[in-house]
Amino acid sequence: MKGAIPGKTVALRADFDALPIQEETGLPFASKIPGRMHACGHDGHTATLLVLAKALTSLKGDLAGNIVFIHQFAEELAPGGAIAMIEDGALEGVDVIYGTHLWSPLPVGDIGYSRGRLMAAADRFVIDIQGRGGHGAMPHETVDAVVLVRIYR
Repeated sequence: MKGAIPGKTVALRADFDALPIQEETGLPFASKIPGRMHACGHDGHTATLLVLAKALTSLKGDLAGNIVFIHQFAEELAPGGAIAMIEDGALEGVDVIYGTHLWSPLPVGDIGYSRGRLMAAADRFVIDIQGRGGHGAMPHETVDAVVLVRIYR
């Protein structure tokens, strides 16, 4: 989107993909695709950026600079969709980029920000938990793997 007044180019980025999770919420807006769910607020991320695009477009006659609206795919997997989008020119001419994300601990109406990186990780790791069985009369001699899994979730 080009503002009416020359200026810098700002990119606003949100993710929009579904995760490989079976949705079991039973909600009327639940995913209709088996094995896919817009978890982690991806629906909200997409909607927020679309509403922001609509609002800013209505103000473009008063805005200086340009705004690039980016809907990134595959952001959970490093480097995910970012590399393909950059190679396709999504950031050409962009002076600064802001990522949008829902953060439920913030009160409604508040906007949080950080200088530099924030929530910029897509890490994967595996924990191997090995229990040790025993007799119910002597639980102190066992290592209950089920309890350990609950603790580390």
